[in-house]
Amino acid sequence: MPSLLIFTAYAELYQIEELITALPMVRFEIAAPVYVSFQLKQLLGYPNVRIHQVVLS
Repeated sequence: MPSLLIFTAYAELYQIEELITALPMVRFEIAAPVYVSFQLKQLLGYPNVRIHQVVLS
């Protein structure tokens, strides 16, 4: 399965849910240097999303 890494410190990722649903064959790895917000944690409801918090760059 191809993967896409998104490294962000922001809770709002413009149209991310549309991308996640349009590309179910792509694993979205979302990494943040901080604890992620509830808004981003809700994306874990999609089977192709992984969240990594407090990742040091």
